[in-house]
Amino acid sequence: MSPLLIPTKTKRLANLQALTTHFPNLHFESISDGLPDDHPRTLFQDFFEGMKTKTKPNFKELIVSLNKKSENNLCPPVTCIIGDGVMSFPIEVADELGIPIFSFYGTSARFLWAFFNIPKLVEEGQIPFSDDNMNYEIHSVPGLEGPLRRKDLPEFCALKEIDHNMINFFVGETFAITKTSGLILNTFDELEIDSVQNVATKGSKLYTVAPINALLQSQIGPRAQSIASLVLSGMWNKIA
Repeated sequence: MSPLLIPTKTKRLANLQALTTHFPNLHFESISDGLPDDHPRTLFQDFFEGMKTKTKPNFKELIVSLNKKSENNLCPPVTCIIGDGVMSFPIEVADELGIPIFSFYGTSARFLWAFFNIPKLVEEGQIPFSDDNMNYEIHSVPGLEGPLRRKDLPEFCALKEIDHNMINFFVGETFAITKTSGLILNTFDELEIDSVQNVATKGSKLYTVAPINALLQSQIGPRAQSIASLVLSGMWNKIA
């Protein structure tokens, strides 16, 4: 069985048995996110930085322990990792252990390509924004010559400090995916072929697998919604 590894606050994955029932061929493991109990776990910079510094050693320890168990035929070895595209610490762990890793990015190729061009927009003086007109159109991003407005960029681009740590952090996390064995995008070629081709220049291999929700429905039918809620409630029920 292939292990599915989920960073989570201790004992948060309350629906583990239900997930195992739905997916008998998968083995679920959880690790502590390493953050204190009173951390609000809101989706801001300190949360992602905390995940990178605190969760990374727990994640590495689990991978190492699973591979040790595989030596005694207690479980299969970890031969590949699929990490969230907005977190780079799995990439660092995979590199340290010599395991291939792929990044999954849940947004569009167009959005990701705009993200890759944030340093260019900073260099041109378009970030930070000179005023509060969020409908202002940006025309200097190659491949995004259509209507790209300020409000289409990540929210932190509206920060007034050009060297704000949040900009540096998230841009760094994005460019980390170029070090992976491949990138998995929740889109399909016909929908945004130009952006897909541009993003493909940033990595070794690119796989478009969308629409994920339709794929899930086609594979397991009406159970899709209940399973998705099990996973989301188990992972994120105290973050928002």
